Amino acid sequence: MQTLTIDYLILNFKGSLTEQKHGKEIYSKDFVNPFSLVAHEYGNKTFKNVYDLIHENEKIGIIQANPRSNIIASDLIQFQYENHLFYTFDLNTLGQIVHCFMDYYAVQFEGINRVDIAKDECKPTLFFNDLFTSITNGTLKIKGREKNVQAYYVTHNGVTDFNGFSIGKRNSSRFLRVYNKTKALEQPTNPKPYINEYFAKNGLIQEQPVWRFEYQLNASFFTYLRKLGQNITFQLFEYDTLIQLIEMAEKNHFELVYNTGKKETNKEQSFQLNNWKLLRKSLKAVKEYAVTKIKRAFEITINIQKRLVKSLLRQYYLYQETIYLYTLSKIVNEYNLKTWLNGKMDFYFSEFRNKERIKNHFDFNVFNNNLNALLY
Repeated sequence: MQTLTIDYLILNFKGSLTEQKHGKEIYSKDFVNPFSLVAHEYGNKTFKNVYDLIHENEKIGIIQANPRSNIIASDLIQFQYENHLFYTFDLNTLGQIVHCFMDYYAVQFEGINRVDIAKDECKPTLFFNDLFTSITNGTLKIKGREKNVQAYYVTHNGVTDFNGFSIGKRNSSRFLRVYNKTKALEQPTNPKPYINEYFAKNGLIQEQPVWRFEYQLNASFFTYLRKLGQNITFQLFEYDTLIQLIEMAEKNHFELVYNTGKKETNKEQSFQLNNWKLLRKSLKAVKEYAVTKIKRAFEITINIQKRLVKSLLRQYYLYQETIYLYTLSKIVNEYNLKTWLNGKMDFYFSEFRNKERIKNHFDFNVFNNNLNALLY
C-alpha cells in the first residue's frame, strides 16, 4: 500500500486583508462568517503582521502580511496551512477553503511559495540501505548535474543505524529526502499522533517501517514551470497534479540508471524506484483518505461547497462565462446539492440584483439550458 499527501504548504496571494463587501454578503444571510484573523503581538523578520487564520472556530494556518523589505511586493500575503490538516481533511476540502478565503478577502492567487509532497509505503530499511549503497559505490548512477548527496544515521543502543538520505540543497528549487518516517514519529519532542492514525487508516501500520519519499518544491521551481506555460493553482489539490509535480521534480534530479560503463549516462538502462502509474491507479480506487470524525467533516465540507456554489453563481451572474457553470455543476453533482440549489436560486438572484445592486442583462433561458445540461 502506498499513500500520497501534501505535508507542508505555503501559498502566495496578492491583495489586502480588508473584508470585501460581496464577501461579507455571501456569508451574512445564509452562513456564519467562517473566517477570522487573530493578530500576533509581534511580526517576524520578513513581515510586520502575522495572524492566526481561524476557520469554523479552528486554527487552520498562519497568515503573514505587510513585508518589511521594499524588495518584496507590498501587497504580498502568505498563507501556511497547519500540518495536521493534510492528514485529517481531504485535499479537495482544503482547496475549497482556500477558494473561500480568496473570495471573502478578494485576494488573488499569486503562486506557490513552497510545497512538500510525500509518498509513504512500508518497506524494510535494508532495501533503502542497499539502494543508497548502490548509489555511493557506483552500481547505480544519478542522472543530471552535480548535486549534494547526504546520508542520515541515528544511534540505537550505541549502534549506528541507517535512517535515510537527501539529494540536493534545501534552498534550491527542489530537494529530496528519503527517510524512515516511523522512526521520525517516535521522537518525543515533536509528536504527531494524527499521522500515525492516517497510516493506520491506510494500512501502513505493519511489521515493516513506513519510509517516506518527500520532495520539497520551492518558489523557483514554480517560476520555471510558469515560464514553460504551466501555472499551477487549484490543481495542486488534486492527486494527479501532485504525481505530475513529483515526476517532474525527479527529472534529471533523482533519475537512477544502472552503471554498465557507458560514457553517456542517458544510454544506460533505467532503474525504477517509484511506479507512479500504479500509484495513480491506487489513488483513484481509494475514495477516502482522511482520518476525521465523519459527521463533523461532512458538515464542514457541505457548508464549504454551498458557499462556493453561491460564489460561482454570483460570478456567472456578473460575467456570464460558462466556465463558472462547469465548476458549479461539478460541485452540485458530486455533493448532491441540486435540490438545495433549486430552492436557493431565486433568492440568490434577487440578492444579486437588489441587495448588491448588480445591474446587467442576464439571459435566464441560456442560463437554465446550460445548467440543466450539466446537472444530473
